[in-house]
Amino acid sequence: MINIIYIPVLFACIGDQCNFMQGTHYTREIECRAVVEAQKKRMQEMSLKAGQMVILIQGTCITAKDGML
Repeated sequence: MINIIYIPVLFACIGDQCNFMQGTHYTREIECRAVVEAQKKRMQEMSLKAGQMVILIQGTCITAKDGML
């Protein structure tokens, strides 16, 4: 049996700070993608509220099969 998980990852540069974030894993890709999009929106809203300039926000879901990326 092949076990597949999807790991949401986000890379964001706001102001002069860049950060990489990884979330918990999901067994359905659609759930993972929804989490990535929601987190991107949340980061943009938080940066606007703080008066910080968004330079880059990118996200994706990494697929791991049987423990292998």
